[in-house]
Amino acid sequence: MSRIKKQFQTKYKADELKNWVSAELLPNPMLSQAINQAAWNGYDLFLDTKIGKGNIIIRDYLVDIDFELNFIGSMASKTIEDTLDQEFKKLESKK
Repeated sequence: MSRIKKQFQTKYKADELKNWVSAELLPNPMLSQAINQAAWNGYDLFLDTKIGKGNIIIRDYLVDIDFELNFIGSMASKTIEDTLDQEFKKLESKK
């Protein structure tokens, strides 16, 4: 199995990032189709998906992604990472 560990620096406070993840990232068609469960615990989002399980941890000006991919997710890891990169790059052009 493979793992995706990424960190993104942002210009946003944790509240703004949490709202963005809820409104922009989670509804992404590639991601939303695969989600079995998404649960917030403060600023930590646990995701159980068809491709693996993991967390998106939000802090002021920082997002950490730690995701353990299952076999199917491992086969799509490049596409998943590219999608995350594209989504978080959107934050650079805002504000």
